[in-house]
Amino acid sequence: MLLILAYQFWHIKIIMNRHSLQLVDFSLTLNKEDLFTEVDFSIAKGEICCIATKVLDGGTSLLKCFAGIMKPSKGHVLIEGNDLSTLSDSNAFKSVQYCYELLGLIRIFTVYDNLFMPMMYHNIAPAKVIRKRIYEVTEKLQIDDILLNEPMELNDVQMRLVNLARGMIVEPKILLVDEIQAGMSDEMREETLNVLVSQAKALNQTLVVTTTAGDRDDFADSLYSIDNDKIKRVNL
Repeated sequence: MLLILAYQFWHIKIIMNRHSLQLVDFSLTLNKEDLFTEVDFSIAKGEICCIATKVLDGGTSLLKCFAGIMKPSKGHVLIEGNDLSTLSDSNAFKSVQYCYELLGLIRIFTVYDNLFMPMMYHNIAPAKVIRKRIYEVTEKLQIDDILLNEPMELNDVQMRLVNLARGMIVEPKILLVDEIQAGMSDEMREETLNVLVSQAKALNQTLVVTTTAGDRDDFADSLYSIDNDKIKRVNL
């Protein structure tokens, strides 16, 4: 009997570890409104997916739950089979990064400090390595010329790109990007998505991007929508 139970546990663990990100019996209520109810959802390691969102449908809150910034009202968020709530701050930081659509930066820090300080605080890499990553990623995203600016000097697109750069620099297992494309020209959108997807593929990184009307989603392996408090697969 013990051998059977041990095998079942081992088998379940293998299945769970195939998934980079999972929601199990996930529910989220915000301001007395049920945004998600008893959702089971999973994304494979290395998968690139887009979640189409509408105004006030809970897309941003969903990503924040994926990152542990918000907690579900019920159920669990699993990262490679481990409950996100049980991970240390440092392990959670290395595992999953959320890129804010708005705000997210410390006003008294320059752009460079906003990128550098979280990496040093969590001891992600030596300072020399962090500096190298910062300059490589910001050059690719074409924001290396604003590293000495303060957040109040940035426009909305620059703010999103800085938040994106901060997440990319960590090189986490899972990168969550909230509506990055808004306000971009076609050329900037294509260049930004190319940089984002290229890194995800190079690192075998799981990438989740929320999109809105008019955004590109042709780079994704899978598409989802939020409909009646559920996450539903959309046929490609």
